Amino acid sequence: MADSDNKISLLYVDDEAVLLDIMKAFISRSDEFRLDTANCAAEGLIRLNTNHYDAVISDYQMPEMDGIELLTEIRNSGNNTPFILYTGKGREEVAIQALNAGADYYLQKGVNPRVSITELQNFIRHAVSKNRAEKTVREQERKMADVMNFLPDATFAIDKSGKVIAWNRAMEKITGISAGDILGKDSIKYSLPFYGERRPFLIEIVLNKNLLQDSDYFILYPEDEKIIAETFAPELYGGKGAYIRCTASVLYGSDGEVRGAIESIRDISDEKSAEKERAELTEKLREQKSLIDAVFDVTPVNFYVYEEDMKFRYVCTKGAEQLGMKPEEMTGRTWRELGMPAELLEPLEEKIMQVFSTGKVISARTIYPTVLGNRYYQYELSPIFNINGAVETVVSTAMDITGIVEAENEIQQKDLHFRDIIDNINDIFYRVDENGSITLINNNTPKILGYKSTRDMIGIPVEKIWAEPEKRKNLLEIIHETGSVSDYDIQFKCSDGSKMDVSLNSHICHDKNGNFCGIEGIARDISLRKSAENEREELLEKLSIQTRLINTLLDVTPVNFYVYDIDLRFKYVSPKGAEQMGMTAEEMTGKTWRELKMQEKYLKPLVENIISVFESGEVIKGKSNYHTINGFRNYIYELSPIPGDNGEVELVSSTVVDITGIKETEELYKTVFENTGTAMLIIKEDLSILDYNEELKRITGYDDEYLSICTDASFLTVKEDLSRIIEYHNLRKSDPESVPKNYELKFTHKDGSIKTAIINVAIIPDVNKYVVSIQDITDARHYETELKRTRDTLNFAIDGTKLGLWDRNLITNEIFHNDNWAEMFGYNSHEIKDDFKFWKENIHPKDLPHVYQAHKDHLSGKNDIFDVVCRMKYRDGSWRWINSKGKVVAWDSNWKATRMIGLNTDITHLKETEEALRQANDKLSLLSSITRHDTFNKITGILLSIELLKVKLADTDLTKKLEYIEDLVDAISEELEFARDYEDIGNLGLLWQDVADYLDKEKIPEGIFVRSDLTGIEILADPMLGKVVHNLVDNAVRHGNGVTKITVTHKFTPKGLLLVWEDDGTGILEGLKERIFERGFGSNTGLGLYLVREILSISGISIRETGAEGEGARFEISVPEGWYRNSTA
Repeated sequence: MADSDNKISLLYVDDEAVLLDIMKAFISRSDEFRLDTANCAAEGLIRLNTNHYDAVISDYQMPEMDGIELLTEIRNSGNNTPFILYTGKGREEVAIQALNAGADYYLQKGVNPRVSITELQNFIRHAVSKNRAEKTVREQERKMADVMNFLPDATFAIDKSGKVIAWNRAMEKITGISAGDILGKDSIKYSLPFYGERRPFLIEIVLNKNLLQDSDYFILYPEDEKIIAETFAPELYGGKGAYIRCTASVLYGSDGEVRGAIESIRDISDEKSAEKERAELTEKLREQKSLIDAVFDVTPVNFYVYEEDMKFRYVCTKGAEQLGMKPEEMTGRTWRELGMPAELLEPLEEKIMQVFSTGKVISARTIYPTVLGNRYYQYELSPIFNINGAVETVVSTAMDITGIVEAENEIQQKDLHFRDIIDNINDIFYRVDENGSITLINNNTPKILGYKSTRDMIGIPVEKIWAEPEKRKNLLEIIHETGSVSDYDIQFKCSDGSKMDVSLNSHICHDKNGNFCGIEGIARDISLRKSAENEREELLEKLSIQTRLINTLLDVTPVNFYVYDIDLRFKYVSPKGAEQMGMTAEEMTGKTWRELKMQEKYLKPLVENIISVFESGEVIKGKSNYHTINGFRNYIYELSPIPGDNGEVELVSSTVVDITGIKETEELYKTVFENTGTAMLIIKEDLSILDYNEELKRITGYDDEYLSICTDASFLTVKEDLSRIIEYHNLRKSDPESVPKNYELKFTHKDGSIKTAIINVAIIPDVNKYVVSIQDITDARHYETELKRTRDTLNFAIDGTKLGLWDRNLITNEIFHNDNWAEMFGYNSHEIKDDFKFWKENIHPKDLPHVYQAHKDHLSGKNDIFDVVCRMKYRDGSWRWINSKGKVVAWDSNWKATRMIGLNTDITHLKETEEALRQANDKLSLLSSITRHDTFNKITGILLSIELLKVKLADTDLTKKLEYIEDLVDAISEELEFARDYEDIGNLGLLWQDVADYLDKEKIPEGIFVRSDLTGIEILADPMLGKVVHNLVDNAVRHGNGVTKITVTHKFTPKGLLLVWEDDGTGILEGLKERIFERGFGSNTGLGLYLVREILSISGISIRETGAEGEGARFEISVPEGWYRNSTA
């Protein structure tokens, strides 16, 4: 609010003292404002705490606490004084920050301070007026809310649009909805708590009478501006509902115009309930007697009501008729007066009088003669109390239970017969209840299980007689699923702990209502049967074990067994022997070889020998061959007689051995010996040659004629290696472990040349012979020498460059590296193992995923070169920046990479230089920003001072000189603005940006139409792309000379995306198409199009002017492939 003199009080915070003074002088020219100043944020906070201000104006860039931090501090303290950020830092992000922090306005200290001061004054007026109006409205709303909350009836109000503007506490109570949740909501919201659906409310009807005819209200008092009505609201009180009386009236504003309506609601449910209750009670009293009579007559129960003098107050029709009377005959009379039998009624009278005296219910049975004969009744005597709590009457409810009594008698008879039956069976009979407790057993059960009597077993859990109680669960599952089980073998436990095998038959029991009530069953002792079965099982198991043992023994031996009887039937066949014939032992047993259709031409000699053994009783040996499932096989066999009890040959056993492998091994040995690819020879202990292969002849140059008669294999060895060869040969006999398995020596070729070879000597056990292999490595040694010389040359060259060479086997992860590689991390080569572990353990954890991804991208073919920059740990724990480049150089037959070679370069110094340059650039940017800010403040002070001087020096020649000075200062300001924009180019990173979005946000002057087809087109460019769009629009408006249309289109070309920007102005002269992009060219500042080209060039985008003179300007913007995308595609 303003001071007492009605001036708007302001606080201006700025660290620039000259601006404080000039601003105060400038503002003080108006009688409308009063201005206090503070030269820092801290002082501003102190002033705010001690004085009241209508608005705060603050600079942004100040030491210790900037303008946004000051604003945040003010808002956090609960102070909502209007706040205007008035700063020279014209950045969009600063404006967004300020508005998000709660600033009312953001104003840049512009090039023309006079204009900016005028704007500032307008902002102040608007902000203060708005704030005052909001305070007034809040105060009025508070007063109105206080009044409404004191009203006893639920009351609410709406505006003309149907929005809720008031909602008192009584409304909160009956709807369960707080004012905060409903205020500002439309009418559909406030009808839901009452009716659960959208329907016209009385408050709406008073504003629109047309809604009345379709409403559910019962109108009591209709007027133009006030209506009273009643209705039922089913959703009130959490769905309980309530009858309500509503009163709605029109609300008028101070101008006499209708502003809305107000409605009060009163719960009249109690009133309505009382009316309804009176009507219902009258009806109930009328219907009660006829209803009671009708109910009693259709129930199986007779009702009698006795007074204390034993007179009948009420008798149901059916009860009277069964006694041979009518209700009206009995009512008002005693049983004695009616001549009813005293021997039956006197005991009943005693019980009735007992109920009168005690007030307790009594139940009993009796028999009574009726028109239907003697009947059994179950009766209950119940007291009926008066309002004083004394027993006024007694009600007797008598149910005819004659049928039940007769049924019970019959059941007792059947139970006796059932008991006789189960007691005469020799098996166990039992019954258990639903809890598993024994409720019934026959007399034999305790005897069988060793208990003294049935009393010892009744009531115990049935699990107690189960040898394995846990198995009862399986039985119960079966019974509950099928209803019964038969011949279910289990074991019961006798009282002495012994076990008894029983066969169980059980079924489910149901009560008279069909509900499960237990299980009963009969168990028969099957101990003798089980003993016989167990004995049989044991014998079969022993026989099975013996059979498996024999078959196993025969299967693991290299021998097949067959047993023949006198009819040449197979009595036994070993499983392996049958399998080789393509059959099973079971298929062959009991059949002859003819019945099995075995090959006669191979078996005929064998059969003849079997017959001979039966006749002679002597063993016969022989050879045979046969086609089996494994092909043609060679066998040797032995036929042996098996005598019977009479000493005669009863059976013949055939023992068969497969010798096919021995022959094949001989052939295999020869093949391997000749085709190993290595020179081989076999020598005796005296070094004489027993055998050799063709490869030995090839590498030595000697032929069969010489080698076949050679008595000393050492003739090949050169003299300098001969003594070592002899020493190894002798040690091989006495201490073979001391002799190397492989060693190198030189031998002499027949042509006299010296060859190098790798020798391997193996002892042939038990025969004192040796197998010698000789591998000629003469060429390999030559290649190794050449490779070493080449590698040494390469290492020498790399050592001079300080590059770290690595060679990685991608299959084994072994890595070769040169000395430079190890020294790069402070190690010697021998200190680092040749594996990939060192890499993984020493790459910086934050860089490891990036390295893995680069490696994966190269192996997948995505990138031709593995090129990654990462940090690796130096020996002292510090980090070095490494640039590692490599490439796959070998693949296997499946084109899987197997080898990779690369170089590491230590770029730590380069990184440190980059960081130093970045920090220096940051410092320069900060210095530039502060300098520019301070300069802007001083320029603002100069321009404001000029404005003050113009007023004082009006109508003098000095005003023109002041305007000249003002133009010079304006030019300086524009240069500073350009410097600020140019400094930001390339410093903010590249972002995907929607060009159409920038175009939509531009403020296009009236009379210019803009058309674009760029929806969804995004460009990866500097964040200052928006300034490109702004400058192109500004260029068309300023220099197009009557532009009425701007068209922006796009098309895709082989080189990328082409954006075409056209207007219908006068166009660009032919000779100026490139010069317009030069700095300083043009009629304004000459920076607009220059800045456009600079911003676009950051991301490789080019711009050129291609329009025809007189037909409007046409700019072509070329975006290279990969720097644009279509977000709608």
